[in-house]
Amino acid sequence: MANINLGAERTADIINSLRIYSRPDEKKMSATHLEELVETALVLLQNRYKKKIDIKKTYAELPAVHGHAGRLMQVFNNVIDNAIDAVSGGVQKGDPSIEIITAVETVEGTTYAVIRIKDNGTGIRKEDLEKVFDPFFSTKEVGQGVGLGMSLSHGIIRDHQGHIDITSRVGQGTTVAIFLPSVSEHGDQPRNA
Repeated sequence: MANINLGAERTADIINSLRIYSRPDEKKMSATHLEELVETALVLLQNRYKKKIDIKKTYAELPAVHGHAGRLMQVFNNVIDNAIDAVSGGVQKGDPSIEIITAVETVEGTTYAVIRIKDNGTGIRKEDLEKVFDPFFSTKEVGQGVGLGMSLSHGIIRDHQGHIDITSRVGQGTTVAIFLPSVSEHGDQPRNA
């Protein structure tokens, strides 16, 4: 009975997560809370990391951003999925882990909600790092990905007046930082620099 209850709860979580992922109201941007989207992505990807990868979360209180929840969910899903692949490929130190850190940062007069997804996986070579956002470029083995996830994610974040920064060192892991402008105090469109 306990396993049946656990299975039913997991199914309900996935169904609720899929509702956010496939919202039909995507034509209009609305105030969106990024922590909810990250948590939803983690629910959807749980079978890929459960009992294999340590997920560490350090959440600061983030302001809402003006966005399309389903499209932003796609970004978090892609980035976390890539981090899972990176640590599944092996780590040089410690156990496989992914750390998700949120912060509020001001850059050139614009306040951003920032989500950093950091893994301790294989890392990305410097020459490959420059091509990460190119369509059809992938650091994965042939047949493991088509190389569109980061390209699409880059476009989605750019459409939200944000940006993605990636830092990586071979053998030490990768950090993907997603910057999205916060909704202004008046609830208007995001402030632009």
